[in-house]
Formats: sequence, C-alpha cells, structure tokens
Amino acid sequence: MTVSSVLALIGSIVVILGASAHVLGAFAGLLRACVPIIRAVRELRTEATAAEPRAAGPQAGPGEVDGPPAAVAESE
Repeated sequence: MTVSSVLALIGSIVVILGASAHVLGAFAGLLRACVPIIRAVRELRTEATAAEPRAAGPQAGPGEVDGPPAAVAESE
C-alpha cells in the first residue's frame, strides 16, 4: 500500500466513526422520545382493563327475574 492509500483509509475510518457517533446519538434520542409513548400506552391499557366489567355469571335479561330460563328436560 502506498502512503496515499493509507492516509485515505485512515480518513475514511475517521469519517465513518464520526458519522456512526451521530447515528447512535440520533437513535438514542429516538428511543428517549418513545419512552413517554410507551408509558402512556401501558397506562391506557391498565385503565381499559380495569374499566371492563367482570362477568360473574348469567345475568337477568329484560323481563326475567333470576336470569335466563333453565333448559327443560325432554320426557321420554
């Protein structure tokens, strides 16, 4: 390798390392910006699951007193 080739290689490495530092910094900034969004989604999911009513069993429909009518056994 000639001296100019070595200097070109060193210059290329310096440029690539400098650019990678900017790319890593931008990626870290993007991740930091996503943290509040992730927290908000987690809080929304927690509130949505807490607001859902839990079904304890059959509930009385309109015009019914104790719930849906029981199945009538067929006589043989």
